[in-house]
Amino acid sequence: MNIENKISLTKFGNHNLPSNRDYLNWGTRIAEYDDLIIMMEPLNTLQYFIYPKVNKIEIYKDNVKVLKFYDSIEDVGSADFKRVIDNYTYYIKNDEIVLKIKILPTKFLSKLKKNMN
Repeated sequence: MNIENKISLTKFGNHNLPSNRDYLNWGTRIAEYDDLIIMMEPLNTLQYFIYPKVNKIEIYKDNVKVLKFYDSIEDVGSADFKRVIDNYTYYIKNDEIVLKIKILPTKFLSKLKKNMN
């Protein structure tokens, strides 16, 4: 990949990732199967395992999975797509994060015992 074509990265939590869905420009394609494309990122330290049919991406470093996330174009409003990483949902428009939502665990209210007095 040329320096001129270097893809810009965006901070998603602790990870710098491309903020687009043009997966074939994320790096160099090293293998392709029916439902899997394996890409090597430009610095040759990460491998992207891209499953286009289900919009799932797994990232490996030294053959160890370091991250898994999903991209979707459903229910995104005016954004281009959303990226779900763990309990965060990022809405992306024009290669920029426009909204970040964190799903928090909730504790529901418990039913009070009736006071008979």
